[in-house]
Amino acid sequence: MFEALKARDPEALGLLLATDFQLKSPGEPAVDRQAFIAAVGTIPGTILEVGSDDTQARVMGEMGILTGHQRAVVRLDDGSVVTQVGAFTDVARWEKDRWVLVHAYNVNVSETVQRQ
Repeated sequence: MFEALKARDPEALGLLLATDFQLKSPGEPAVDRQAFIAAVGTIPGTILEVGSDDTQARVMGEMGILTGHQRAVVRLDDGSVVTQVGAFTDVARWEKDRWVLVHAYNVNVSETVQRQ
């Protein structure tokens, strides 16, 4: 998922997300699969890094839960670098011999901007 986000790859994201995928963040309306893929393509600047050092997974039959902190680093067109950290809980379903995300919940933890 992190590589697909960094590459802004709609095909890879499409393979990772269930048709009924939904993203939810506090205070925001739910975002469906199509809108999420479109939004990733419009992230401004250059995505330098997307990842997590503390992802944990729990499998319960055909469902899985992933938790952790996502860190994204983006260089904007003005040269400033934005680092955003969010806590996430993702729910995946085993479907047709692979895992697909059906629900993602993200909370922004911190954001820093380094101006050039």
